[in-house]
Amino acid sequence: MAPSTRIVLGTATPGGGFPLYGDTVAAVINEVDDSLHVDTRNTKGSTENVPLLESGDLDLALVQGEVAHEARTGVGRPPAALPVLSAMYSTAGMFVVRGDAPARTIEDLRNRPVAFGARGSGLVILARYVLDGLGLDPQRDFEVVLQAFHLASQLCLAESCIDMFPDLAGNSPSHKPADNKRNGIGKHDPLGRK
Repeated sequence: MAPSTRIVLGTATPGGGFPLYGDTVAAVINEVDDSLHVDTRNTKGSTENVPLLESGDLDLALVQGEVAHEARTGVGRPPAALPVLSAMYSTAGMFVVRGDAPARTIEDLRNRPVAFGARGSGLVILARYVLDGLGLDPQRDFEVVLQAFHLASQLCLAESCIDMFPDLAGNSPSHKPADNKRNGIGKHDPLGRK
């Protein structure tokens, strides 16, 4: 039998959806295809994965849609000649606050400590696009907190050291009803609609 081809798949920081997704994809490929062996590597996230792909330090990587768009079209950098192999899954972005927080709209969070995601995460760029569409600027209108990894935002929210963080639907452990009740985490319409 011929030796298998080893492939390194870049994911993101522990606690987010990319490591879980990447580990699952790697396990399935490793189980069904003897010609490939996929190893996953935690990275800082989408914005680190693009240059790691370009340098050849990763063979494949999970990259959030807005980051892929900016890299491929050359927003703030030369365009990247990186092919897209497959779309992973669609996700709804949301802003998460504690259930007992007085904030019910994005406007309620002006000048408050807000974690926009882990350094290098596509969530930071997604939040920037959403806020720009609402006429807001993360640097100007909020007290920006960048975490080292995704789970830090969830823990910080539970401990009330931040007032909000962006997340993707079903991405974090805080989406379990028991955790929501215990941690007081709730989701509200960011535009204040009933």
